[in-house]
Amino acid sequence: MANIASDDNSVGGNTFTMNADFTNSGSGYLRLGNGNFDTYSVNVTLKNTGSRHIYIAYNGSDHSVARDFNTSNSGTGTSGINIDSGNTSTYPLMVI
Repeated sequence: MANIASDDNSVGGNTFTMNADFTNSGSGYLRLGNGNFDTYSVNVTLKNTGSRHIYIAYNGSDHSVARDFNTSNSGTGTSGINIDSGNTSTYPLMVI
C-alpha cells in the first residue's frame, strides 16, 4: 500500500511468490515493470484511490500473472489503472 506524493517507478525484474496487493492513494503514480519483466506467481490486486495512475507491465515483454488479476479504480481527476501503456512489445502481459 502506498500513499505516493511523488512518482514511484520500478524497473521490474521482480518475482512475487506471495499475494501482491498494490494500493495507490496519493497524488503520484505507481509504475511497475518499466523495462524488465515482472513475474507474479500469485494473485494480483491493483487498487487506485489516488489522483494519478497505477501502471503494470509498463514496458518490456513477458510480464506474467499466474493467478487472479483484479483491479479497482475509484480515484479522482485523471486517475486510472493502465496495463502495458508504455509498451511496444507483442506480448507485454500474459495472464495464465
